[in-house]
Amino acid sequence: MKWKGRAVCSGIVLAAWLLCVPGASAQTETGKIAGRITDEQGGVLPGATVTATAVKTSVSRTTTADGTGAYLFANVQPAEYEIKTELSGFRTVVTTTTVAVGAAVTVDVKLSVGGRDYTQPLRVLKDPHSGGTEADIEAQQRFLRDVRRDLDTAVDAVNGMELVRAQIGHLKQIVEDAEVRRGLDDLEQKLAGAEGSFVEPGPATCWMRARMPLVDGEDISPLQRVLVAADSGNGVSNVLDFAKHVFINADLTVHLVRYPVGDWVCLQAATSVDSDGIGLADTALHDEAGQIGRAAQSLFVNPRG
Repeated sequence: MKWKGRAVCSGIVLAAWLLCVPGASAQTETGKIAGRITDEQGGVLPGATVTATAVKTSVSRTTTADGTGAYLFANVQPAEYEIKTELSGFRTVVTTTTVAVGAAVTVDVKLSVGGRDYTQPLRVLKDPHSGGTEADIEAQQRFLRDVRRDLDTAVDAVNGMELVRAQIGHLKQIVEDAEVRRGLDDLEQKLAGAEGSFVEPGPATCWMRARMPLVDGEDISPLQRVLVAADSGNGVSNVLDFAKHVFINADLTVHLVRYPVGDWVCLQAATSVDSDGIGLADTALHDEAGQIGRAAQSLFVNPRG
């Protein structure tokens, strides 16, 4: 009987010991989520914000992609996760993945340009002088779709500048050629000098370069480049909504103090509009050597519709 008592006692002690040993009872083994953030051309995107959120519990963790575009979530509980990737100038990407017990899951993400979302409501307008026919309504719908497309194009241009800035920063880290680095520095300075926005009203500063000749088969001259850019002053510094107003430059006057040099032209433009429908776009013109003159555009302004 004593032997049996000792056996029972030993069994109780062993059971208690097993309850205290890590791993002796049931436990959950964690996994990990890792990946790399790139643009559509495969260039790495350091600084992207990645958030992993458990679908059932809504518990989230956030990390930032390193200099190689890589990110890592370690010690992840087995569950289904929503992976949200964000970076200024790019469209936010959301995807889902499931982490099994002890699994290492790879979620690589490609971001496309267009991080700033612009929505233009599609409104049906009726010409007060018409009978409101289906053809009239359809024409108005086509017009508003065209306006929205133009605004989307402008937004893409703004976001494209953010992509260029990010790519320049990355190239400067890996390029050793002195001439190429000087070119990157020059482009970076031009982008740094830009002010204002294509989709927000107000004064603006931007660098421009004509990519097509005025006459097919002939090289475009520095003077022609300046005149082409000068005609854009009212467009880059608009003060009214494109969708609601027209502002047509009835004339363009350009005064230069010297002959321009180089391919690039800088515009420092501001537009003012009177309630009577008269406007003026005043633009200071610069080339890479400094200020070269001014441009003035008289404007006819009128509500659409």
